[in-house]
Formats: sequence, C-alpha cells, structure tokens
Amino acid sequence: MEKTCKSLLHITLCALLPTLLFAQVERWVYDYDGVGNAEDEAYVVTYGADGNIYAAGYSTGNGTGFDFTVVSLSSTGSERWVYTYNGPVSLTDVAYDIVYGFDGNIYTVGASTGSNDLDITIVSLTSNGTERWIYTYNGP
Repeated sequence: MEKTCKSLLHITLCALLPTLLFAQVERWVYDYDGVGNAEDEAYVVTYGADGNIYAAGYSTGNGTGFDFTVVSLSSTGSERWVYTYNGPVSLTDVAYDIVYGFDGNIYTVGASTGSNDLDITIVSLTSNGTERWIYTYNGP
C-alpha cells in the first residue's frame, strides 16, 4: 500500500508541477473603442525592440467606414498613441500585418479602398506614431 501511495503522489506531482510552474497570470487588459463607437478589431500584434507593443487592424470611423488602425502600448498596457488612416474614398481600410523594423520604424500592410477596388497599402510610422509614408498598389 505504501508503494502505491508514493507512486500516486509522484504521478500527481508530475501532473500538477507543470501547471503550477507555468500558470499564466493576467497582468493587464487594454480595450480600444474608436471614434465611431462601433466595430474595432486587431488582427496582429508585435513587440518592438524599443520595449513597446504594436497592434494593427481597423477601427470604425465617423462616417469613414473601417479605418486602417495601429495602436501602440507600453509594456505596462498604457496607450502611447493611436494612428488611423482613412483611404481616398472613406470605405474599407484594414491593416493585416505589422513589423517593427531593424531601423526602429513600424511597417504595416493591409488593404485600402481606392477608386476601383481594394489596393495593397503599406504604411510606415516612426516608433512615436508619426506617419513617414504611405504606399498603395492598384495592380495592372
């Protein structure tokens, strides 16, 4: 009987130890409600070499449809800045991916409604949220 108890104790500790050692504790939650007080969604998040967090997706604007949106947070969850881009026809503009470049700038890519249809759109921002440039490609 004693051997069974030791084995059972060993199995229980082996099963619980990883759970106890690697249990996740929520540090903070950030909630963004854009100017349109409607649908806002992030598709991607990245951690920059500067120690800040960058999320990209879209936010519903005031009469501008979905706007290409990038939110920067500190590592403690405080909002640093929010960048939005409303394309040329005030319809759907969405960021799908983001990267913190080796040069310390942020690059995000997505789609923006142009005069005919969705165009590939790349936006470059400084780590302080200042727009550097916007590139759109409409295809042949």
